Amino acid sequence: MPPRQQPNPKFELEHYKAEIHAMLLAKGCEDGTAIQLISDNDKIIRGWIDPKGKGPIITAAIAARILLGNEGVRTHEK
Repeated sequence: MPPRQQPNPKFELEHYKAEIHAMLLAKGCEDGTAIQLISDNDKIIRGWIDPKGKGPIITAAIAARILLGNEGVRTHEK
């Protein structure tokens, strides 16, 4: 059996941000706005993925809803 690989925190964070980005786009957010939301909330997003936390699991879909709820963003919907 091959040795167990250790998780790569940097890769996991970037993958999580990419999933959040995809969810923001799916919810109608413009690309530039989605990127800005993720950038502006980097510290919060890092807290959601931090393995030391004992709170609820924040999936990318929930994260996108939280970010959209916290900001007055432009979407494609009118």
